[in-house]
Formats: sequence, structure tokens, C-alpha cells
Amino acid sequence: MAHGHVHCYADADRGCVPVGPAFSKGAEVLDSGESHPFGAMLREQRLAAGLTQAALAERAGIAERTIQDLERGAARPRRATVRRLIDVLTPSPEIRAMLEATTPTPRQRTELAIQMSSSYAALDDCRNNLPIQPTALLGRERELAEIRALVRDGARLVSLTGTGGVGKTRMGVEVVATLLNRSASSGPIFADGAILVELASISDAALVPSAIAQACGVRDLGGRTMVEGLKAYLSIRQILLLLDNFEHVIEAAPVVADLLAWCPGLTVLATSREPLRVRGEHEYDVLPLAVPRTDGQTPPTELARNPAVALFVERAAAIRSDFSVSEKNAEVIAEICARLDGLPLAIELAAARVRTLTPQALVERLERRLPLLTGGIRDLPARQQTLRDTIVWSHDLLDEDEQRLYRRLAVFVGGWFLEAAEAVCNLDDLDVDVLDGLESLAKKSLIRRVDDVDGEPRFDMLQTIREYALEQLEESGEAAHMRRCHATYWLNVAEAARPELLRRNQRYWRARLEADHDNLRAAVAWTLAASGPEGAQLGARLTLALSRFWQRSDHVREGREWLARALARCPPSDHGTRASLLHAAGELARAQGSNAPARSFFEASAATYQQAGDRRGTASALRNLANVIRSEGDHERASALLDESLALLRQLGERTGLAFALSIQGDLALDTGEHELAAAAYEESLSLARESGDLWSVAARLSDLGSLAHDRGDYERAYSLFNQHLAMRQDVGDHRGIAWSLASLGWVACDQGDYERGRALYHQSMLLHRQLGHQWGPIVCLEGLARLEATIGGSRRSPVLFGAAEAGRQMSGQALGRVEREAHEKLVAGARAALGEEVFQEAWAEGSAMSLEQAVEFALETARIQ
Repeated sequence: MAHGHVHCYADADRGCVPVGPAFSKGAEVLDSGESHPFGAMLREQRLAAGLTQAALAERAGIAERTIQDLERGAARPRRATVRRLIDVLTPSPEIRAMLEATTPTPRQRTELAIQMSSSYAALDDCRNNLPIQPTALLGRERELAEIRALVRDGARLVSLTGTGGVGKTRMGVEVVATLLNRSASSGPIFADGAILVELASISDAALVPSAIAQACGVRDLGGRTMVEGLKAYLSIRQILLLLDNFEHVIEAAPVVADLLAWCPGLTVLATSREPLRVRGEHEYDVLPLAVPRTDGQTPPTELARNPAVALFVERAAAIRSDFSVSEKNAEVIAEICARLDGLPLAIELAAARVRTLTPQALVERLERRLPLLTGGIRDLPARQQTLRDTIVWSHDLLDEDEQRLYRRLAVFVGGWFLEAAEAVCNLDDLDVDVLDGLESLAKKSLIRRVDDVDGEPRFDMLQTIREYALEQLEESGEAAHMRRCHATYWLNVAEAARPELLRRNQRYWRARLEADHDNLRAAVAWTLAASGPEGAQLGARLTLALSRFWQRSDHVREGREWLARALARCPPSDHGTRASLLHAAGELARAQGSNAPARSFFEASAATYQQAGDRRGTASALRNLANVIRSEGDHERASALLDESLALLRQLGERTGLAFALSIQGDLALDTGEHELAAAAYEESLSLARESGDLWSVAARLSDLGSLAHDRGDYERAYSLFNQHLAMRQDVGDHRGIAWSLASLGWVACDQGDYERGRALYHQSMLLHRQLGHQWGPIVCLEGLARLEATIGGSRRSPVLFGAAEAGRQMSGQALGRVEREAHEKLVAGARAALGEEVFQEAWAEGSAMSLEQAVEFALETARIQ
């Protein structure tokens, strides 16, 4: 054990014989074969280094059997062996000193023997019936210290609560063992020892006093009741009771409170899936082990130190001696532990599968966790030999209404707020208040309260527990109805959020939808897979309601995929719905910088809106189509389409759409150098956006006016307007808008002659655009950096970047405006003249051959070299 050797005594009436003495730090292993601190420290350092016993033995030039004997305390650590192990493991100075201290001199051995004999005598009265644990308790140092502190500070009833399989019993035994061992060196806290009372096999709460009495060896009641006899026995003793699995006899909680009131020297440590809820109780929630990050960026050595990974590796190595963490499997093991929510029992059961499955094969089978997680070790209780049995044990303790609520909550993915649970689960047949039901399930460790957002509690389930709840939901026959209720609720939320994503409280609504994005995904997936026209209609409405959220919350690529699925299910005869889906798909394609698909979607949308007789929709589609065609350089066609859209919008009095159309009119004028016309269009657009409270459009118009000021040579005003745009985008958390603001500020900085700041701003913008999966943004940044290098002069980096940007423009179909093209061509000609035709063409060809990702890396790498 990691925190000291447990002294195991049989019951006093049966002749209790100590298994072995306790060892203080630096003690030498004696012939009796007890565990030794050196073995625990060696095992911890080996696991932290990601080594098997065989690998450590090979590197240190020591027999593998020697490592095995040292770790289990069957061999005496010699100085030369310790030095070899230290050279391989390279521990911290503190650990090194502790390891070296375990090989005492002959004089120290004599002094130690005296100390050990006196400690042994002092523990003779501290009887206990705790089992010796065959494996170390990993990753629980903080929790053990906190629970011990509660007891030492006077807490007389501590309940270790948590879900099945989280390790409550194991932790309870460890806490008691370490408290007893500490009492041997710092004065006894429990002079009469500690008694483990197993309650798992008891189904009648009335039998709890008998179970405690039997474990304590109380037989002579002298005509008293069982509880009175216990009081008489315990009232004159300083003793610690470990009541294990109390949730099955929770009605006996008043008995525990009664014993504590009568027996001043009694302390109770209980393990239970729900608290006892009596006075004086200190509840300690035992959480799953911390899981590692699975972003592919964490080194294997760091992953190996994660508690969940360390547990998996230790248990797997016990089955296959050659198993260890490596570059090849570290990330896969981390993924296994993350998918199992850090639940110790689940991790141990999964590790047992390495006998026949590789870690990669395990991951692939974890979609259905419960059937895989079976085959626990035989000396565990039957309910813990499969994870399913552990969860069934908890489920069967619920009343009928709690079971109904528990299985209905399984429709939520990634958690839920109280409001959502009340709306989705509170059907006419649920004879329990949802809040009360949630609190009860939380106390029974089947759900957990994870956070509060704006004062509203949020709950979720561990994935393994949710999987069993889903099974129960399917068996109940309620699954289809509950998923329809779930989807309908999220449709109502999404439709309420859509207009708000343009207004002052847009950040709140984006955060709310983001918090429940997994629920939204599940609702969309179900509606689009549901049979019949109802499912298709629900799916279309939900994807349309969410399209603005996807566009403005950096989920553009995902949104395009959902819209494609919704379009595939939409019947061609439903012109109105189909036109709206096409229009939304065009907006997302445009947001991602994919011009050709956007143009096709808007053309089809305009035609379909016209078939449906929807003038408002037609005006919106024509407006967006004009914007795409403008960016491709066809200003004449763009102007004609925009005029048609503007006429319709003015007739309809559609001010929000009109504000957007006027901004496009300003862009068209700016492209051709008509500054006065551009200024008038932008100012009217800004005024309309402010009237409607559309902060998104207000910010965009400020950026437009910044571009106009830049073209006029008023760099100070341009910089101020772009900064205002940046601040507004940051305020609402719009990362795509932030990326464009940074590029605009870089543009102005370069024209002001601040090339280093300009380069830094372009790099920040390019990195953010790339992170968001935006294709057009990095091209603009590459072009800006190419112009910067051409302005500075003398570097072949300029034509390389020009070539890469031009290739990107051709790929995306984006064209330069007339004024911008003239300035661009002037800089290209200057770079050509400075470098010579041959060098220039070679560098241009090099850039043209690059992929967008390669060009971005080239731009960033050349900056690092500088």
C-alpha cells in the first residue's frame, strides 16, 4: 500500500495474531517479508517513468526478479542496487534522499530494531480486521489527506459518497489503515482499534446493529437489546467503525446517529452512494480520477503520470509483464481513460482486456462500454465484477418514480440545466418534483451537479451510467417519445435564440447554446434520422434555427454538414423550406470562404424562393448572391442583382436586410474608387443597424468605414475604426470577426510604416483563421505579408508569398477590386524589378505550388528565422 502497511488482526475472541509490524521511514526489510517503503517509492518512480519491471531491470543491469522482490518488500535494498536504480529513474533530490535513506548502516539497523519493537508493542492494543490490499492506491494522495484531516480535526461521522466503482471502499480502508499507522508514531487516536463492518449482503436495515455487533465481537448482551448492548460496549472505547456500502440499508442511519450520541469515543467512517443525512455528518464526495488531455499535444511521460493512466498501466502490466506506456500507445491509453470518465472500476476492467486486445482495439470497442467491462477479479464482490452489476445495484435502490426520471434523463447529452429537465422529463405520469428527484439522484451518486451558470444548477451523468439508463429507456418503450420531447424542447430554445444572436444579449445566447451544443447535436441527429415527414420537418426547422449560431460560434464546417443532411431529406415540393435551407447553406459556405458553393446555393435559393412566392426570401438571396459575385470581380452583374434586392427590401420595409444590402452597395463603390457613394451607403447602413439593435451589423459597418478611411489615406481614422470593430467582436466573443480585425489593423500598420507590428498582426490573424478552418482569411494575410515584404524590398519571400496568395485567390474565386488591384500590381512590379525576372519567377512558382497550409507555415517560419 502506498500509505503504510496494514496490520491485520482476527477477532479478539478468536485469538488475534498480528500479521506484521509497521515500518518507519528508512527501515530495513526483515525476514518476515513485510512491505517496505522502498518498494512503494520504487514502484511509484517506475510508473512515473513509464517503465515495466522488465524494462527497468534491463536498463539498471539488475535481474527482473530483484525488481519484483524489492517492490513487494521481499528483498533488502542494497546500496549498489539503489545507486543503479537512481541513475536510471533520475528522481528529484528529495526522492533520491529518501531512497538512499532506506539502506541504513549497521548502527542504524540496531537502533531501528529497538524502535520497531517498541512500535510493535504500542500497536498490540490497536486491533482491526482490515484486509491487506494487494495493489497500491494510485492518484488519491490529496483525497486521503483531506479525509484524514477531517477525522483528526474532530469529525465523528464522515461519509464517503460517490458513484459505484469510484473506489469508496478502497479509499475508506486506506484512510483507516493510515490513521492507525499514524497513531503508532504520534500517539493513538483510536486506542481500541478499527473495525470494518461489511453491509453489502444485508437487505434489512434492522439487521445493521447485529452486523456491527458481530464485527466488534459483542456477544453477551446481558438481557439488553442489540442497540443497548452496542452502546454499552462502544461507550467505554475509543474506536473507529468503517461501515461499508451503507446505501443498501440507508434507513439505519438514525441508529448510527444514536450510537454516536451515546458513545463519545466512537468515530464512524461510512461508504455510501448517498449521504446518511443525520446531524453531525461530514459528506466527502469521492470523484473519479482526473483524466488526461487527449489533444495529442501531451508527451507520453506526462501522460504516464496521470492517475487514471497510471492505474490502467499498473493493472495491465499485472496481466502482461511487457506492457508499458510508449510513444505509440500513450495517447490511446489516455483516450480509454477519458472515455471511461476516470472511473477506477471501469479502468481496471478495461485493463484486464489487454490479455486479448490492444489498447487501440479497446478504444474501438468502447462505443458500447458495459458489455466490454466485465470479467473482474474473483475476490471482488459479485456486483463489482462487471460495471453493469455495479450500476444495477444503485438503480435497484431507487423507487419507481426515481427510476423513471433516471432513465428519461438519459436523452440529455453532455448535461442539462434544471429548466431543460423539467420541460423534457416532467410528463403527467411522473409523481415527483423534478428538482427533488434530481437532488435525490445526485445524493445517490447516479447524477452529479457539475456547475452553476448564472445561479442555475447544471447536472450530468458519467457515460457508463448514462449507457445503462439508455438501456432502461429503450426497454421501457419510452425512448422515441422522450427523444421527440428532447428535440422539441431544443427547437424552441434554438428558435428563441436565433434573433437574439444579432442583439445586445447575443453573448449570453451564444454561451447558452454552446453549453448545450451536445444536446443540440443529438436533437438534430435524431430529427434528421427519424422516419416520416415529421422528422424531416423538425430537422429542417432545427438546422435553420441553429445556422446563425453555427456561423457565429466558429462551427461553420459542422453547420454545413448538418445543412447538407437536412437538404437531402427536404422534399423538392416544399419550396419554402428548401429555399431557406439553401440560403442558410450559402451563408455558411460564404463564411468559410468557399465562393463557388456559396454562389450555387444562393442562385438555387433565389429561384426556389421565387417559386414559393416569397419576396422577402428572394430579396435576401439576391443580396447575398450579389455579394459573392462582387467578390469575384463581376461588378456589373453584382450591381444589377443588388439593385433588384434593394428595390424589394425598400418595398417590404425590411430594415435589417436593407442595412446589409446597403453595406454591399458601399463595397461595390469602394471597389471602383467611388468614395462619396461608398460613404453614403455605409452611413445609411450603420444608422439602420443601430436602430434595429443589430450589434453584429453595427460592428461590420464600422469595419467598412475603416476600409473607406484607409482608401482615402486617413490612417489614424482607419486605425480607430478597426480598433472599435475589434473591441466589439471581442466583447461578443466573435473569433472570426476578431481575426478579420487583426488583419485590417495589420494592413494599416504596414501603410503607416510600422512593419514589425504589421507582420505580428497578420500572423495573429492568420493563426486564428487557420484554427477556425477559414479558407479565405489566411489568403488575405499571405497577400498582406507579401506586400509588406515587397515594400521593405530585397527579399525573395515577397514573390513566394505573392505566388501562394494568387494560387489561393484562383482556388477560391475571389478577385481584387479595381483600386486595390492597381496598388497590388505596382508592388508586384517593384519586387520583380528588385529581384530580377529569373529569381522572381522561380520564387513565384515555388509559392504557387504550395498548399495553403504549407504557405502559412512558410510565412510563420520565415518570421521565426528573422
